[in-house]
Amino acid sequence: MLTNLLEKVTVDGPGLVIQMPVFGITTQNLDVGENQEYPELTIKVGGGYANVTLGKSGLKISISEETIKYSRFDVFNTALKEGFKNLAQWKERKVAKMLLEVAQTA
Repeated sequence: MLTNLLEKVTVDGPGLVIQMPVFGITTQNLDVGENQEYPELTIKVGGGYANVTLGKSGLKISISEETIKYSRFDVFNTALKEGFKNLAQWKERKVAKMLLEVAQTA
């Protein structure tokens, strides 16, 4: 669920660290009463640059020959599903940690 909050950024080139401009939103009250106009959002642009480090995550799935030989179900498919589920959970934890760190510095 949290990964849906992120924006996918295409990076050209082989670098592992890129610089991105910092954008911010001024904090303001967003509660609106009946018949009131919605507040206008003010975006701050040009607050400097932030270094973004690119990385990767992954896993290796090992299945023994005995498991394959004596299994009565699709071991490969089940192992892949569990692996994908594990990677998705790992990504969610990383996003939650990142959001908490940003919230503490804001």
